[in-house]
Amino acid sequence: AERHHIEERLRLTQFVVDHAGEAIFLMTSEARFAYVNEAACRSLGYSRQELQAMTVHDIDPFSEIDSWPNLWKAVAEQTTIEIESLHRRKDGSLFPVEIRSTYIAFDGQVYNVAFVRDISERKQAERALREKEELFSTVFALAPAPMTISDPDTGRFIDVNDQWLRISGHTKEEAIGATAYELNLWDEPEV
Repeated sequence: AERHHIEERLRLTQFVVDHAGEAIFLMTSEARFAYVNEAACRSLGYSRQELQAMTVHDIDPFSEIDSWPNLWKAVAEQTTIEIESLHRRKDGSLFPVEIRSTYIAFDGQVYNVAFVRDISERKQAERALREKEELFSTVFALAPAPMTISDPDTGRFIDVNDQWLRISGHTKEEAIGATAYELNLWDEPEV
């Protein structure tokens, strides 16, 4: 009964790993794939058999054969590392990934297990945010009206545009970090 229970738990564990949402790669010290789950196969467009006949260098354009021993050593020393890279699908297209790689020893063998997440959506969102920030900066700097950005808690200027500088007569160095009161932009409020 105990043996049957252990076998059932092992089957469940294997099923969970095989069907996990994140791509999982188990690699040898030679950069070969000892195991890949279904998510890894789907993300790259290869069958399990195809991937297990490949190496990390076949799917990661930044991974060089000469640098693999150094990466292996870094993972072994730090136990776990996180990096961003690109993966190449079977059709040749590239996509950004976040890799969390852990060094493990099992039954006299050492491995590197990598949990890989496609971060295409995050990279697109970051790019869109950067573009919006650049647009805002341009509009802010070139606005015909005087504009400031202030800390809501302290009232200290975080940024001022060129029109504000022209009208106020202050330099950017004087303005940043100061309050309107400190720059004598208006009289002291009556108490």
